[in-house]
Amino acid sequence: MDLIIDTSSEKLKLILNNNGTIWESEENNQKHLKHLLPEIEKILDKSNKTLNDIDVFSTIVGPGSFTGVRIGVSTVKAFGCVLKNKKYLGINMLELLSFAITQKQKIKTNFCIIIKSTSTKFYFGLADSKGKIEEMKLITFAELQVFINKTKLPLYSYGCAEILKEFSSINIELTTQDYINFCELEKSKKHFVSILELRPVYLALSQAEEELNKRLANESKNS
Repeated sequence: MDLIIDTSSEKLKLILNNNGTIWESEENNQKHLKHLLPEIEKILDKSNKTLNDIDVFSTIVGPGSFTGVRIGVSTVKAFGCVLKNKKYLGINMLELLSFAITQKQKIKTNFCIIIKSTSTKFYFGLADSKGKIEEMKLITFAELQVFINKTKLPLYSYGCAEILKEFSSINIELTTQDYINFCELEKSKKHFVSILELRPVYLALSQAEEELNKRLANESKNS
């Protein structure tokens, strides 16, 4: 039995999959720290299962919300400290999105995926025609505009379609089956990680890190 956790955006999504029998929970809010454990408890109660019944814990490790990703990863790591003989998957959101796109559409060229970071910045993934992510980075709106105008590559957006109307970006909606199919693929490839290896994928510095770097730079100039 598998538990899939996605806290990488404003939406909290949980999927419990027991050999095709599925229970799920979805909450549209940003209070993941408050709601994650109660929602896990609810979904286990519905299925009449316990944490010990879960064989594989999968969580989105980013890129996405700094706080959200940390909550999901930290929760799974906490489970790993008390549960024995479990397996863990860290799911990259750009790879999941790329997988969903290539499963639903015939892709004949490279394509781009973006996830909203801020109103002016995006997490950017460049994928080949088979869906393999070749590059990941944080990109500004201006940089994205230059890139798309130059390459004319198809652009898919997740959580930021309203910002990208001028690019005619294609909005991506992930289904429960997308999560399940991708995790099954990762399991078949034995891409399991240890609790120590399970860590967030950050393509940008946190606000605290940016402020620290600015302060250190100013101190260096003044010294």
